[in-house]
Amino acid sequence: MHGYRACAVYSGEEGLSAIAEFEPDVVFLDLCMPGINGFEVAQTVRDWDCRKPALIAFSSMDDTAVLSRVEELGFSRHLLKTGEFDALLGALDTLP
Repeated sequence: MHGYRACAVYSGEEGLSAIAEFEPDVVFLDLCMPGINGFEVAQTVRDWDCRKPALIAFSSMDDTAVLSRVEELGFSRHLLKTGEFDALLGALDTLP
């Protein structure tokens, strides 16, 4: 879709496995996944000794504490789930 190759998973544990196997350039990461949440996935990925993908937080939460934690963990962007699909594509265009 739009020239990108994608892989969808539905829990933090699956996310970590997919990131290790798929080696994506970008990960759209839900912060409230079941099991290991998105914050924990981000911290784990940041601690790995390998090339790290850009992380984009994808959440319905946007309070100050959440946004501070997103920044602290080195997410490239934070997108609200209620956003338009074009916002997702636009986030990809703004990554370094």
